[in-house]
Order: sequence, then structure tokens, then C-alpha cells
Amino acid sequence: MKHRLIWLLLFVLIVGLPTLATDSDGDGLEDSDEVVLLTDPSNPDSDGDGLGDGVEYFELFTDPLSADSDGDGVLDGDDPFPQSLDYRDLYDVTTVSPSLHEEEGGQKLVQQVVVKVGDVITIDWIAHLREFVLAGAEIEMSRDFIDPAGHDWTAPGYYAIDEESQIAEIVLPTSAGVFRGEIPWLSPAITPSDWPYFLLSKELQIGRTYQFYIFSHELLAWGEDPFFTVTSEVLAIEMLPIDLKLGRREYDVYVVESVWEHVAFSDPYFRLFFGDTPRMTVRAYFTVDHNVLLRYRTPYFRVTPVKSVGFSDFFVVW
Repeated sequence: MKHRLIWLLLFVLIVGLPTLATDSDGDGLEDSDEVVLLTDPSNPDSDGDGLGDGVEYFELFTDPLSADSDGDGVLDGDDPFPQSLDYRDLYDVTTVSPSLHEEEGGQKLVQQVVVKVGDVITIDWIAHLREFVLAGAEIEMSRDFIDPAGHDWTAPGYYAIDEESQIAEIVLPTSAGVFRGEIPWLSPAITPSDWPYFLLSKELQIGRTYQFYIFSHELLAWGEDPFFTVTSEVLAIEMLPIDLKLGRREYDVYVVESVWEHVAFSDPYFRLFFGDTPRMTVRAYFTVDHNVLLRYRTPYFRVTPVKSVGFSDFFVVW
């Protein structure tokens, strides 16, 4: 017993007494965490946007050092969608950087998609939404075959949707040239990369279902029906672990499962991949408290000289 006390005293002298975690400004971030994040441990709202540093970092996924995290001119405390998030797929092939802005008559989803498969494909994408339904889009696509610092090929495109006549003019840049077409438009519709955002307009509750369409311009360029019919259902509330700069944290999330159905494809490649009754199931995970999209899965159809189809699983990088 005497020897144990001596060793304990030596340990205290060498290592020091353990200290309790301190949160000097009461913002939900420990002082040691604020050193890591470069926030002010004596100011609960380092950027003066009306939101506490801890709420921004742990709950809203906004930047506690920027009063306007998504750069839309609205302070985070007044912005219904203040996040500017980065998503990375599990294989580190594709990254997506979206932010959602309020504009007159709806929302504007601004994002850049970068795909690295041998070369680098970059898509600058602005989707104009009305009640989170696609109402038009602007696209600029580029490909870098040799030097990632410069574009070897680039071209603009757009979706011009006439909501009254339900007709859409599509101009789609591809490495094989520019595809132009005019098609009947189904509504409500969203694109494969944006589909979870349709659900942001909904009050998510377990057991509730939602129906909409997915429009894939790649399928249109290949002469296939570009629309999927989608049914989404909120399955459950689960715990989802997320790796943050300050360590792993678990979040209560709504699990939303979406079933995508399509008419039979005419192309033999697609028929081999999907079968005679094409049907895909994907999921998205939204935080229960603030409906922040933390993780989602989506199919991809790439416009390349060789057809490419698969799934990307994206998680938020924070």
C-alpha cells in the first residue's frame, strides 16, 4: 500500500493533476476545442452571426468563423439553409460541394462536382428550384486529360423548363459534342445528384412517403427515357456516427429509402446491368433536429465514349 502511494505521488508530480474540461464562454465548445478550431474561447459567438459556436459546429454544420458560411449574403442566424458542405464518396473518386441559397420565387442550389477517373471531370452546376422542384439549370462541364491545372475541354449547357407547357429544352455538353433536345417535362422532378434536396421541403416523419421523378440527362443523350419514377419513405430514426475534426460524434438521423423505377431499357448494356424491370434502391440520412443531409447514395450515368453506370455513397466531410 505504501509503495502504491509513493508511485501515485510520483505520477502527480510528473504528469500533474487531471484538469476538468472548461468551457469559459458556455458555447458548447471546450476551450481546448476552440484552440483547434481557432474560435474565441471568451466569446460564445466568434463570428457575430447570432449563432453560438458550438451550435454552428456540432448541430448546424456551419462555419463558426464565418458570419455567412454559404456566401449568399444572409447571416447564418437568419438563413434557413446556411450550410456550405463538402461531400466525398467512399472511394474518393467524386467530391460534391453544394450550398443552398434563397432567391426570388424559390431556391438556388450551387455546387461543383469533381470526378476523377483517369482524367478529371468538373461540373459547375446551378439548379433553380421552386419548392425544391427543378425549374431550370445552368451547367458548365470541363475535362482535364493531361494537366489538372488547365482545362483541355470545356463547354456550357442548360435546362430551360417551360412550366406552363411542361416542355424542357436541354443543352448538354459532352466530350463527344453538344447534345440538344426538346422533351416533355414531368413534374415534380429533380436530378440524380440533387435528389435528396427535394426532401428538404418535407416534414419528415416515420412512415410518410413522397413521390417525384428523377431526370437523368445522360440517359437522354443515349436515347433512353430520361425519367425515373421515385417513391421515398422515411423508415426510421437511427444513430449515425460522423467523424469531425474534434472526434467522432453520433447523430439522430431520419433514414429515408428511395426506390427508383424505370421502363425497360432498349440498350443491351443497360438491360444487362438493370434487367427487364429496372429498379434501384438508395438511401439518405438527415439529422432529426435540423434536417442537415449527412449521407446519401445515388446512381451515376456518365456521358463518356464508353457507357459508365454505378453508385456513389457520399458522406459529409466536416
